Amino acid sequence: MEFSVERSINTKKRQAKVLRQEMIKKEKLHIHDIIDYQQFLELYNQYGQGLSKEDFGEIYLDLSRGDYYSLKKNRCRILKNEEIDDEYICFIKQYVIKNFGLEKGKTVSYEEIQQMYQSIFTKLSEALFAEKILDISSHSLSCIKYDKTDRATIFTSTDDIYFRKEIPEKAIRKEIRKKTREANHAIKEIKNTVAEDRKLHIGDKISYSQFQEIYEIYGKELYTEYDFAKTILGISEGKAKNLIHKKIEEVEIWKNETLDLDSLLEIRENTIKSENLHIKDEMTYEQFQRLYEKYAGKLSEEMFAEEILDISRVGFKNLKKGKSPNSIILSDIDISEEIKEKVCQEIKKNEHIYKGKRISYEEFLYLYRKYAFVIKEIDFAEKILKINVTQFRELKKGKCKTTRVFNIDEFEVYNELELKQLRNIIIKENRLHMGDSISGQKFQRLYDTYGFGMSKEFFGEKILDMKPYRIPVILADSNENTIILLNEKVSKDEFKRIRTRFLKSREHCIGDMINYKEFTRLYQQYGEKLSEVQFAEKILFITNENLKAIRQNVKTGRETAIFGNLRLSDAYMAKLKARIIKKYALYFRQNITPEFFDKIYQEANTIFLKADFAKKNFRS
Repeated sequence: MEFSVERSINTKKRQAKVLRQEMIKKEKLHIHDIIDYQQFLELYNQYGQGLSKEDFGEIYLDLSRGDYYSLKKNRCRILKNEEIDDEYICFIKQYVIKNFGLEKGKTVSYEEIQQMYQSIFTKLSEALFAEKILDISSHSLSCIKYDKTDRATIFTSTDDIYFRKEIPEKAIRKEIRKKTREANHAIKEIKNTVAEDRKLHIGDKISYSQFQEIYEIYGKELYTEYDFAKTILGISEGKAKNLIHKKIEEVEIWKNETLDLDSLLEIRENTIKSENLHIKDEMTYEQFQRLYEKYAGKLSEEMFAEEILDISRVGFKNLKKGKSPNSIILSDIDISEEIKEKVCQEIKKNEHIYKGKRISYEEFLYLYRKYAFVIKEIDFAEKILKINVTQFRELKKGKCKTTRVFNIDEFEVYNELELKQLRNIIIKENRLHMGDSISGQKFQRLYDTYGFGMSKEFFGEKILDMKPYRIPVILADSNENTIILLNEKVSKDEFKRIRTRFLKSREHCIGDMINYKEFTRLYQQYGEKLSEVQFAEKILFITNENLKAIRQNVKTGRETAIFGNLRLSDAYMAKLKARIIKKYALYFRQNITPEFFDKIYQEANTIFLKADFAKKNFRS
């Protein structure tokens, strides 16, 4: 079943990505700006577009539910999870270097930084602008901001390629993008390795001794202690220095770490599929802990609960403290009516299921395990298989042996696809053939099994191709017979498939003689929905006259030749011979053993007798 198990709120975030950027640019918002409730309402009224205030806050401004509810009393920071991609940083950096004629290693004052910052709109805060664009740390920015005479060195970590005037700007961006992508991938790998090996998560606290141990194993050859603390463990500049100089005992890691939507979806999909989780399953804290240990990576418990299992912060606290024994999970997955209908059609197509068919609970479980994915059992029964809820509960408890699927209360107009599917199921399950004669008793049995929701007249005429005037006759007298499947058609491809299946069986060869008893056996095994005449003429190449002769003389065992009027073309013979030569690497006047010849003959799947096969393909 192809649909996303992503949280519906995250799906909305993807859909609103462009509009969110337009809002940021138009309203000149910055990462970590602080707004009050009045400003929030102004933004909501302009960009809310039918969203609830809570959803707007989360989707457009990165306000958690807790942030939103406290916003009326306290101001809040916004755009805490805004992505800053490498392309964006590269563009701003190029603009600043070009328009201000800057060079690597130059020193600037706080006033000059302000001038640069205000010359172009960027969603970066002033501190992020200094750090990401000018390579000035937050500590250095604070110093020159406090002392206006002080200056900071810029572009200490910026690649030299930015300052090469002979290289076009696009080429610079391409090269930097490549280098940055490689560097970011390496950083991500180290972070994930540290998280997995050391069982660390976002928001965990580590001591200096723990930091030293981690640094020695994962970072000593690549980073200084300070750079490792900042780049890999996400520790702020000031706290990194204090930890390294042992001024503080422990520090929180990855405090501002955020996972992008794709990463969250990957963890979520893996957890759901691997653990066979369903919408609105119940989960204990012990079960949560097992999943958290297995799949969370560097996510904190709260993030894993909310982003992966749809457990709210309040709900998780109650679960963890034992205030509630269970929590409902996966309550934020939307399954559209289109998806439900698609599943219905897949089941009807693949599983010989039709409206009104009776199934047992074991048969239900087979369908559920194969097609339900995240859908809860009761919802799969009601929404997908259209089973009455009360009847399903009785079925599950064993109070009834079977119940109907795709249940309908009254006559319903079937579409052409459903009619065709039902017709094929009836033909296959009952081994019906074109032109068969059935009694009124057999018709009643077929109708009772498959005709749910149809009138008998509709079933007889539309499904079995009975002539309308014959239906009342066989209904009045169960011993009366009538011809069925008068309008059934067989395509050239179907004839070819049936013929190929029979030929590959190697049951008979050209010139074999068979009686009617043998014909009947072959017909029952290979004839499918073909009439006897079609099977005789199209598959065995027996004329209608010869078929009548062996049928009329069944007691005497009269025989007729099969493939008697079959004429194999020169093209067929040439193709067969070429295939054999190529497959077995044969060459002119090659000597082969009887055993090798038998192998070639068996694998050729031909209807030639062995002697004729040798004559046609191996004569010198």
